[in-house]
Amino acid sequence: MGRARLAAEAVRWIDRVFDAERTVNRSSAEDRLQHRQSVVAPLVASPCAWMLESRGRLSSHNDLAKALDYALKRWAAFTQFPGEGRICLTNNVAERALHGVALGRKA
Repeated sequence: MGRARLAAEAVRWIDRVFDAERTVNRSSAEDRLQHRQSVVAPLVASPCAWMLESRGRLSSHNDLAKALDYALKRWAAFTQFPGEGRICLTNNVAERALHGVALGRKA
């Protein structure tokens, strides 16, 4: 599998996780937790083996290999969110809150 196809597959996987999360964005923590455990957790568990296998076929200097190394080093932390309904998958809310502060600063 070529590097572009590997990268495209990784992006498709990320899209599936975010699509699944989007359906419960404004739900209660309990509903989000139930959805994450039944729908999102299986999606999150599946790509680790794929990443390890793909990483083994790439040079350590390859940009995609570096991205896979980055993800694999943080895999344990990333895969904890399906067990928690109170947290958001992204930090978009925090970034939007800080946007006004950043806009008000002088360069």
